[in-house]
Amino acid sequence: APLLDRVRTQQVNDTTWVTGLDIDETPELVTVTAACGPEPASRLDLAMLRARAEAVLAADPARPVRIRAVQRAMCRALVVAGPVPGYGSVAWLPGPRTVDPVTVDDATLANGLVSVVVDRATGTFAIDGVAGFGALVDEPEAGDTYTHQPGTGPVVEVPEQVTVEVVEHGPVRGVVRIVTAWDWRGTAATVVTDVTVLAGERLVRVEHRCTNPAGDHRLRVLVPLPVRVDEVVAGCAFAAVHRGRWNEGGLEAACPTAPARRFVLAGALAVVVPGVVEYELGEGGDRLALTVLRAVGVLSRPGLAVRPVNAGPALEVPDAQLLGRTVTCRYGIALGENDALTALAFADDLSTPLLVTHGVQVTPALVVDGPVEVSTVRRHAGAVEVRLWNPSDRPVVAAVDDRPLALGPWEIAVVRIPPPN
Repeated sequence: APLLDRVRTQQVNDTTWVTGLDIDETPELVTVTAACGPEPASRLDLAMLRARAEAVLAADPARPVRIRAVQRAMCRALVVAGPVPGYGSVAWLPGPRTVDPVTVDDATLANGLVSVVVDRATGTFAIDGVAGFGALVDEPEAGDTYTHQPGTGPVVEVPEQVTVEVVEHGPVRGVVRIVTAWDWRGTAATVVTDVTVLAGERLVRVEHRCTNPAGDHRLRVLVPLPVRVDEVVAGCAFAAVHRGRWNEGGLEAACPTAPARRFVLAGALAVVVPGVVEYELGEGGDRLALTVLRAVGVLSRPGLAVRPVNAGPALEVPDAQLLGRTVTCRYGIALGENDALTALAFADDLSTPLLVTHGVQVTPALVVDGPVEVSTVRRHAGAVEVRLWNPSDRPVVAAVDDRPLALGPWEIAVVRIPPPN
């Protein structure tokens, strides 16, 4: 009875509310489990639950009662977890700092490994002294869904207004937000750019967001290169390809743009993306251009100067103009990096956030060692199949659950792990 006298409202204290109550009974024990959270539950019938509890307790007043409070996270803290093994977990415990913190001073982010300085006048930023990152270029588009063709009209490279603010001050994560106002084809537009630096990481993370206000235009972001190059290495499915500035066009005019999957390496710089990006190596070999959006209104436009034949039917596709759509472009930049395997690891960090849960550390269910990439893990006919590949032009040796495996350049292999006896 004294216990039930306290169960009159959902509120436990200023920050905690009872959101659910479960009563489980055995002949030897009654267990009352109270779920708690930071907000009240609108559909919780506390009077009914109290009446049920009174009936259970009255049935056997001498039976012991155990009370459990299950409280979900009341707040979330950003921490440096350290390396987490693939297909496994790591337990985090408070302890001494193992990496330098992120510091944010005005519009400068630094973590001891990389430094970013935002230019408040232009809305661009410098990484380790290399200036001009994040510059946006908007140009008229006269092509179709297959092919870009420059249109007539001005190319817009200078924003009308720039606002810079610090969103997160560290020490684990620093974020500076750049808001630029533009005039695209006579229509006002706003682009929000977040530049993020994490403690213990050389990768600079960038995200551009905008709501597209106009049709028939192409928006790209420029990535300056620390050294001039005449070719790049672009990721693709199970390989990496070397490309010069121009791609062979066949019946079409040679094209300077090309797709890349997960990464582009250009000299001493790596750009990593969550999926596929269209890029172009600039005429002087001193910059890359990444396509943020290309708004067009025709599936295949007849009579293009860059393509003498139709690529498909001349159908109007107004949704391809992306009018009113919010477009997001995410990528990461690592200076001083020209290795495909490291770029793939950066791409994984960018696109695969860690999952956080309560529990104990779990031994990895699968261990893959060596300079290889895993593309698929699946169960088949009772066995576990692991597909992996060598993302380099040299032979390597890997191991799957301590089973050694030699792979030649670019080789793809499938390993079958039989079920335990």
